Amino acid sequence: MQLEYLRSTVECDEVIVWGINQQELNDYIKAVEPLECYIQTTQDAEEVAATCNLIVTATPSKSPLLLAEQITKGTHITAVGSDTPEKQELDSKILQMADIVVADSISQSQARGEIFQALKAGAIKKENLVELGNVIRNKELQRTSDEQITVADLTGVAVQDIQISKAVYEILRHD
Repeated sequence: MQLEYLRSTVECDEVIVWGINQQELNDYIKAVEPLECYIQTTQDAEEVAATCNLIVTATPSKSPLLLAEQITKGTHITAVGSDTPEKQELDSKILQMADIVVADSISQSQARGEIFQALKAGAIKKENLVELGNVIRNKELQRTSDEQITVADLTGVAVQDIQISKAVYEILRHD
């Protein structure tokens, strides 16, 4: 579903998907076949970092899959899998080197997710975080250069989920 929703906002017809085993990757290819994308698969997360400038992580990993030295200028990462204090998909140094770090909820991100891990490691400070709603409203808080590294840590906020659900319902109701 991440790919399906992403394609409604950005052009992404060429996709690299990482997985832990080939059967999982084959199942994914079948699931997204109706989207008519070119899908390349890999079991090497570093290949994703080396090739992509837009990365979405949606795993239950408890240790970093991507390391700071793998991330290139201009990369944006949306991390959605790390939604508990135990999970971590990104090396905390990625958040440290990022030009912008966005949280769906700063207060919630202090207790879980990538921001929690980076705060705990001393890699970032709370005052350097920006809340998603503020980024949406204020263009000055958004990316200003294609060279910037940006990270959005989405731990899941119920009110946002409800609004998204309402929007999807309205779209489907009118189709």
